[in-house]
Amino acid sequence: MGQLSHVADALHTETVACLKAIEFASEAGMGRIIIETDATLLKSALQSSEFDSARHGVLFREAKFLLTTNFIKYKVLYCKRDCNRVAHVLASNGASLDLGGVKLWHDHVPDSVSHIVASELRGN
Repeated sequence: MGQLSHVADALHTETVACLKAIEFASEAGMGRIIIETDATLLKSALQSSEFDSARHGVLFREAKFLLTTNFIKYKVLYCKRDCNRVAHVLASNGASLDLGGVKLWHDHVPDSVSHIVASELRGN
């Protein structure tokens, strides 16, 4: 989680966050990843070349390049916004960091995230 500056819109923010996650997964040596997003346009842009010349096309192309060159297998899934509480908690916590600040977890997930995941699992 972190705080971004100089973003143009929500899609720009979602795409930069996705790129950061892809870079983190690659640096951590992960071979297979699943990206979940509540941004349908981002999902489409990562699965098609149709958006490569769009406003944020350079970011879409970079993300797809990293996905295809750094991972054995990857999936991009759509997750309804109301089923994506963890992302919203992380975004909220990230907004409280200093500008440009980032927090990464390699092994232990924060309690605030664990509690939400556990409550969503109980709800299923």
